[in-house]
Amino acid sequence: MAPVEPGWVASLVDAGVLEPRGAGPEAWLFPASDVVRARAVARLLRDLDVNLEGAALILELVEERRRLERRIALLERLLENERAGGAVQACATAAERAAVSAPA
Repeated sequence: MAPVEPGWVASLVDAGVLEPRGAGPEAWLFPASDVVRARAVARLLRDLDVNLEGAALILELVEERRRLERRIALLERLLENERAGGAVQACATAAERAAVSAPA
């Protein structure tokens, strides 16, 4: 992977695309998932010719759509279990119940 310019990283942080941990730029740490986010933003900037704020908004909307699709799939499985005669509480794991009740 090519080196990343510190100014580029700072601009992604300023736009809310990346959320580093650490006291300042010299101590910032990023989870691996932020590499995926940064690459997605770079592709949006290059391929769609949007500005950084537009790319950040697109990324946020795509991620929200994925979260909603996962919730819908879970709710459909729970509904199917209920229709099949099983109790929703008995079929759902604690994690599934938490996902359904968690705010979007």
